[in-house]
Amino acid sequence: EKDQVETLSLLTPELITSDWYSQPINKKSMWTQHFIYFTKHRKLYNIYQFPRGKALAAHWQEKGAHFNGNNRGRNFALVQTGDISMDFPSKLKKYDWGANLIPEEDDSDVLPPVVLSAAIGYGLDRFVAFVGSLRKFYDGDIWLLISSDAPRNIKQFLQDHNVKTEETRERLAEYGSPAWERINRVRFEFFDKVCDPQKYSLCLSSDFR
Repeated sequence: EKDQVETLSLLTPELITSDWYSQPINKKSMWTQHFIYFTKHRKLYNIYQFPRGKALAAHWQEKGAHFNGNNRGRNFALVQTGDISMDFPSKLKKYDWGANLIPEEDDSDVLPPVVLSAAIGYGLDRFVAFVGSLRKFYDGDIWLLISSDAPRNIKQFLQDHNVKTEETRERLAEYGSPAWERINRVRFEFFDKVCDPQKYSLCLSSDFR
C-alpha cells in the first residue's frame, strides 16, 4: 500500500493545480491536490460562495506556507444567524470545472447527506461551536475524526448530540513533517471510509476551525 501511495498519479489534467503539484517541492505539502483527486473520483462537489462582506467559511490568515505576515485572523467576517436565509433549495445546482451547468439527475431514490471533519487536538469550546451551530439547522449524520485520548467531556458532548466518531492515535504536527503527512493520510482514509456511495448521496467535508 505504501508503494501504491508513492507511485499513484494524482494529476487532474483539467486543472492548473496539476502543474503546481508536479513541482517536487509541492509533492509532500500540497494536500489540496489529494483532495481534488479524491473528489473527482468520488464524483463529489464543493459548495462555492461569493462573499459580500461576510462569508459562510473564511480563510484564517496566520504565518505558514501561504502567508508570512503577522496573524490577521479571518479574511472575511462570518455570516451570523439572521444575516441570510438558511432555507436551502431542495436541489442544488452543480457546475463542472468549466462553470458549465450539470444536468439534474433523477433523485427519486436519493440517499441522505453526511457532514464530516477532522477534529484532532481541539478543546471542548471548538466542538461546541462547530456541532452546536450545525445542529441548529441540520439533524442528519455528522462524522468527526478525533484523538483517541480526547477528554471524556468532549466524547460525552458528541454522544449527546448524536455525532459519530472515529478515533486516531495521530497527533497534530509541524507542517511538512513526516507526522504531518501521516495525519493527512489518516484524514483522507477517514473521508474515504465514511463517504460510502451506497449510504450517502452527498459528503460535505469542512474545516473544523
